[in-house]
Amino acid sequence: MKEKYLTSEYVGIGHPDKVADQISDLVLDLYLEKDKDAHVAVETMVSGNKIILAGEIGSKAKIKNSILKKEIIELVDFIGYNPDISCDFRSDNLDINIYIKPQSENINTGVRKEDGDIGAGDQGIMFGYATNETSSFLPLPYVFASDLLLLLNQKIKNKEIEGIYTDNKSQVCCLYNRNKNPKINKIILSSFHSKKLSIKDVRKIINKEIIDPTLSLSRNFVDDKNDIDIFVNSAGGFWIGGPEADAGVTGRKIVVDTYGGFAPHGGGAFSGKDPSKVDRSATYMARHIAKNIVANGYAKEALVQLSYAIGHTEPFSINIKTEKGYRTEKQLIKLVNKNFDLSPKSIIDYLKLNDHKTIKYSNVASMGHFLNPQYPWEKIITLTL
Repeated sequence: MKEKYLTSEYVGIGHPDKVADQISDLVLDLYLEKDKDAHVAVETMVSGNKIILAGEIGSKAKIKNSILKKEIIELVDFIGYNPDISCDFRSDNLDINIYIKPQSENINTGVRKEDGDIGAGDQGIMFGYATNETSSFLPLPYVFASDLLLLLNQKIKNKEIEGIYTDNKSQVCCLYNRNKNPKINKIILSSFHSKKLSIKDVRKIINKEIIDPTLSLSRNFVDDKNDIDIFVNSAGGFWIGGPEADAGVTGRKIVVDTYGGFAPHGGGAFSGKDPSKVDRSATYMARHIAKNIVANGYAKEALVQLSYAIGHTEPFSINIKTEKGYRTEKQLIKLVNKNFDLSPKSIIDYLKLNDHKTIKYSNVASMGHFLNPQYPWEKIITLTL
């Protein structure tokens, strides 16, 4: 492999698109808590002080709009847009509009089978990816970019940092070279902040409280910190932020939600979709398969593609790619078929995707779909041929 530079980005819990994702998944959580078989497909847009929630729901549960609005306000406050922040988008200043209608009967008939089985809630292709370059089996630039913002937003939440808010983004570039650990080469971090803080103050706080401690935990990937180019709020002041500055929409951070650009993406978003939507459930399963192929030593890097046809109970196709010198694709597909049932219902049951006590989707949306080792799809198991 020739020397090359590869980059990934991540966004914070208060980024407008992530706010929209979390609101959509909050609605999903509320319905699954009352009806584990609820079919939910909802989208959110945030702009200024407005929240627009729209979509389709098929469920035995009935939740009043007043309850949804109350829960959304509490979530917005939790994310960090509270009455103390200088921003139109605050928990005490929201204009919430809800447009939800019943799920199409055509879709419902294709998904719910008479024998209790579940057909795929949509057609499409889904990808799972894993690499052994980090302990989480994800690419280094993606992991480091997420580590920066998870630490930053944790410190904001714990009030260890004052005047810096949760609308933030990171970007990390790493140098890859044959037979060597990748090395961190460039770091970009930008965050919404109070106008009371100078840009010099913001840069000092971010470097001292976030970048330095994160680098200290990544010594295997750093030769000399002085060789790393670091840019904090590189455009200058950022005191107009959140949905007041930029509209946010559900599903607009699909690469941030997956593998940071290191693998293809089928195009389907996750948030606001119940597990019968294979955009979500089959992607989680594909990641589970890829991670366990690598964790069990069958490859150093694995890319799994699954595809489904709406209403059908079996995958349309399975494709697995790994580097040369390991197991063949034919052997790995045999391994998958021996160890996993890839029908939508089996995936949902195996990964406990409709168990609200196991999974809170609004947390998944905010903290990274593949970054928490406690999620069922991130568990490492033993695979045998």
